Amino acid sequence: MSLIFATQLTAIATAVLAVFAIVTAVFAIRAFRKQSQEVSDQASMLKIQSEQLAEQRKVNGEQIGVLALQAAELRESLEERTRDTAERRRAQASCVFIWTELGLDPNWTQAQRASGKFAPDAVIAHIKNTSEQPVYDLTISWHKGTAPWALPDHIPVLMPDVQKDRVHTMDPDLPGNVDRSLFGAVARFRDAAGVHWLLRPDGQLDEEPPPG
Repeated sequence: MSLIFATQLTAIATAVLAVFAIVTAVFAIRAFRKQSQEVSDQASMLKIQSEQLAEQRKVNGEQIGVLALQAAELRESLEERTRDTAERRRAQASCVFIWTELGLDPNWTQAQRASGKFAPDAVIAHIKNTSEQPVYDLTISWHKGTAPWALPDHIPVLMPDVQKDRVHTMDPDLPGNVDRSLFGAVARFRDAAGVHWLLRPDGQLDEEPPPG
């Protein structure tokens, strides 16, 4: 009887262990499936996030392109407005012209010619205002190269569509080997808006600060 009881007890214990093992396996399988599902869900979420990130990068790239285009258009608009402002500021001054020529003194009289004397060389400066408004404080400054030469001529007002001529003679004893083309003149004036300008015979026009 003892042997039979021991055998039955062993069989029962084995069955209990088998059931426990089955239950443990079931829970393990469920846990594995749950973890697998969670991993799968996380992978899906990561894929979605990756796709969203890629889409956001695309959108950001498009926005950067749009912003760059807008910045370029804004820069062009500002440059155009700056040019328009500068052109409007120069509008009247660009209608004033000065040109010079070298020749014999045109003020040499007939009597002086008859005396046998030769007319001296001279620089003749012509300045004309073709704008519709006067210009003021016009000064013709004479120069030899980059150095001042002779006293300047002043014209208080130059009316519209008026030309003024000024002549300055060279020293009659000036050596013949001196380059006469070094002699010339520039004009300074104030336009109707109060802006001061420097004008050269080659057409170069530069704004200057008001005289101190």
